[in-house]
Amino acid sequence: MRFVSWVGSLLILFYSIYPSFASAEGTKKIAVLEVYSSGSEGSLVRKMADRVRHDLARETSLVVLSREETARGLGQLVKEQGDSDQELSQIIRKSTDAYYRMELDLAKSLLKKKIREIESGELKAIEIHDLVPAYILMGTIHLAFQETTEAIRAFREVVRLSPETVLNERDHSPRVRATFERARQEVSDGKFSVGGLKVNADQKKTEVFLDGNFRGVAPLRLEQLVSGRHYLMLKREGYEPTVTPVEIPSGGILEHSFSLQEEKLDQQPTDAGILVSGSESQEEIVRKGVIAGQWLMVQQVALLQVSEESGSLSITLVNLSKPGSFVQKRGTFSNHDEAVEEGSRLVLAHFSDSTYVVQNKNSFQPVVTPEKTVKGGKPFWKKPVFWIVGGLLLAGTGTGLGLALGGGVGGGGDGTSISVELPAPVLEAK
Repeated sequence: MRFVSWVGSLLILFYSIYPSFASAEGTKKIAVLEVYSSGSEGSLVRKMADRVRHDLARETSLVVLSREETARGLGQLVKEQGDSDQELSQIIRKSTDAYYRMELDLAKSLLKKKIREIESGELKAIEIHDLVPAYILMGTIHLAFQETTEAIRAFREVVRLSPETVLNERDHSPRVRATFERARQEVSDGKFSVGGLKVNADQKKTEVFLDGNFRGVAPLRLEQLVSGRHYLMLKREGYEPTVTPVEIPSGGILEHSFSLQEEKLDQQPTDAGILVSGSESQEEIVRKGVIAGQWLMVQQVALLQVSEESGSLSITLVNLSKPGSFVQKRGTFSNHDEAVEEGSRLVLAHFSDSTYVVQNKNSFQPVVTPEKTVKGGKPFWKKPVFWIVGGLLLAGTGTGLGLALGGGVGGGGDGTSISVELPAPVLEAK
């Protein structure tokens, strides 16, 4: 696999449209959100976002929200994505890279610090699904330091959070798998007792997730849970997700009641959004797009990505609704201005084919890149004249052969016959 340094990306999200959200004229809203981790990336990312905002407002009938409106309107998403370097998935990736580079101290310190924060209650909704991989990696790193007791403790967390987890032979060594099974056996032998959890919420149809797994709708009673720390998340459309650690008592029932907070939106929900991100792999950006889509009910996703390699910039537009399909790919650019201009053109061309956009506000036409002219023109077999002349020659030859073999054309009833002789076609060698 060829790796590049990803400088910036535009994730185009087409949201579900509800009649109550649309204006009388049927216009749609679109938001552009910027996220980057360093000042050097910020210059290109912000310039790209501003150009896209400007061109979408000028060339389409979309209502383009300002940077400030976007930040307020997508408050939770902005908050979650704005600190991307500290997300658990990012820490897992960095720690894994350090582990395979044999920088074990770095791998351990990165992950241990993050797990300590999570266990103290600093857990985001976006991170809850990464808990099990984090503890598996933590146990593996402890084994690399010959810290078997600590490794078993981490693997116990895995068993408590996800009892059905099995480590495969391809990704884990025999020693890691054996230690993990030892931890599982300790849990199943009764060294950990069980308890229950009862969850109440003040909103109907509130979904309840325990350790990242959907368990039902509140009010909900769960039993036979391994005692100890678990992570409870409540979600309800139109309300902020609630995440909290819970301590399941041994032999008892823990009851929790929640009052959900409405989402803080200063304007109507947007119909579309573009997420601009920097310094992340394409896989990570796609992952965040999927998460954003789950929260914001995305129907279609497209990714406009700006990458930098060997000092040159290139732009790619990928339709994520069709995995692996590249809608368009343009050449390389020597400076930011060229890249920004072409990136905006790609976005406009993509939106021109979308049913979510009212076209021709200012007679905008989709961008079509002219094909390069091949010297010498088209090959002779691709020219229409070749096929016309060839068809006439073949028709003439076929007619002549048919008449010759059939004895000419039949005449009247007196037994006489009339023959017609056609001249043979002349083929000149040139």
